[in-house]
Amino acid sequence: MVMSCQLHALHPLITPLLPPTRAVRLTEVIVEPEDVCCQLTTTAPAACCPRGAVPSSTGHSRYQRHLTALPWGTRPVHIQLTGRQFVCRHRHCTRRIVTERVPERVAAYARKTPRLLAALQAIGVALGGQAGARLSQRLGRPASRDTRLRLVRRLPLPVIPPLRAIGVDDWASRKRQRYGTIVVDLERQRLVALLHAREAATLATW
Repeated sequence: MVMSCQLHALHPLITPLLPPTRAVRLTEVIVEPEDVCCQLTTTAPAACCPRGAVPSSTGHSRYQRHLTALPWGTRPVHIQLTGRQFVCRHRHCTRRIVTERVPERVAAYARKTPRLLAALQAIGVALGGQAGARLSQRLGRPASRDTRLRLVRRLPLPVIPPLRAIGVDDWASRKRQRYGTIVVDLERQRLVALLHAREAATLATW
């Protein structure tokens, strides 16, 4: 049984959960036994070409993106975002069609919302790939081990302050077969670098 909810009833509940942007309008919420589907439509009157940065308001067509968001309780949330495509007005631009983007809602080519990506990355940093995948499955945020590790690798590296005291030792990525060098900040007691070889030249280069 599918229930299409009235927007005026759900508006006070859903509005605080959406990012503060005027470029997107919520048009429909469909609650099913298995999941929740939110339909959004972009409302910006024009879009800028990422190459020429020239705004265009000449519409060409519409397109749809299917996104996954944080679950509501135990139900997964899917977002159907309807955007527009505009005709690029820059004379020297090789891109004739400009696809409207909503960076506050979702990054270009992404299939997950920023809040869901942040949650998956936090679990991956804390638990790693396999354990993080099991916990995410229990929390209603399924993602494979490889996907989670790939998201963790995308995180920007933290800024390392000047090191005054370091500890150096070897570590095994595969016991009795592959060894590397581990560098630890002794003052702050945290990992600084993992080098994939344990020769003195590798440490000297680092």
